[in-house]
Amino acid sequence: MSITKLADGQWKAEAYITAGNKPRKTFNTKAEAVRWKTDMLAQRNRGKDMTGPSKVLLSAVIDAYIEKNGGTWGRDKQNHLDRIRAEIGNKRLDQLDHDCLYNWIADLDFAPANARSHFSYLLGPLKYARPMGLKARRDQYDEARETLAEQKIIGSSVARTRRATQDEIDAVIANISDHGSRTQDLEAVVEVLSRLPIRVGELCKLTWDDVNTKDRTITLRERKHPDQRIKLANTEVVAPMTIGGKDTFLLIAQRRLTMGQTYGPFPYDVQALSRLMKQTCDRAGIKDLHLHDLRAHAISAMLEAGVMVADVMQVSGHKNMTTFYKHYVRLLPTQVRERIEAKMGKVA
Repeated sequence: MSITKLADGQWKAEAYITAGNKPRKTFNTKAEAVRWKTDMLAQRNRGKDMTGPSKVLLSAVIDAYIEKNGGTWGRDKQNHLDRIRAEIGNKRLDQLDHDCLYNWIADLDFAPANARSHFSYLLGPLKYARPMGLKARRDQYDEARETLAEQKIIGSSVARTRRATQDEIDAVIANISDHGSRTQDLEAVVEVLSRLPIRVGELCKLTWDDVNTKDRTITLRERKHPDQRIKLANTEVVAPMTIGGKDTFLLIAQRRLTMGQTYGPFPYDVQALSRLMKQTCDRAGIKDLHLHDLRAHAISAMLEAGVMVADVMQVSGHKNMTTFYKHYVRLLPTQVRERIEAKMGKVA
């Protein structure tokens, strides 16, 4: 079976039913061609006693899976599916045995948690093969997953405990200024995120229409939410505050002076900012400090100052208390001791 693009921009799909029966049809879009092709497969295989895995390319199954369910998931899942398609989409379902799947993941050189996540996204298309009338080697998937886990190539994520100090934050800012790294204004990003515990992606998606100078608030759209359906309409208003002598709202609003009437105050690519942060930390001699760590720093600093948990979570956008405490509350042991002793040191 094949799908090819014609010179006029249309897509031709051909199905192999039997040696003398190879229907073909032309469509305006590739999605229509994929849907027709998978329907033909289902009709051909329905009712057959399939003793072996199908000789259909994984890419065709992924295409059909996306065509059927696309739009019901977020960008992260779509990115994983696109990458899986590029990495092993040229394999037939009958080729996806233990060694094939094991080598695919082992060669990626991912961190165990990232490898486990990437591997798990293959399961959706493999399950979808069945209603398509196809047989996938699910047992081989399970065996490969077991081996990968035993060898710790895939595994659970470890809660990050890295906490930035104010000296490190000052050093990052100093190194940006000293080296004139203004390709993307990391200094302003660090100033905001080290005080206001919103996500860097939320900051970069802000438009000038989202910055309300009258009420001194910002509108964060499509904030992360456990329920993907709610996320798409999860718009929240946050009122940036003055922390450490700096007004975080002004840090955002005054960007008009340097950015003019561009898309927004921080129209930057998150990955590019992360790379710039690493380069700056390397120059400053700071090890293992990520841009996302500033969110945990801001959350922890608020809690240490006695701000109510509910207030901090409203600003940070957290809906899950477990996630909030496990991944973002990084209190310094010495300061915990000082606060406890201040409260209880005089108790007999």
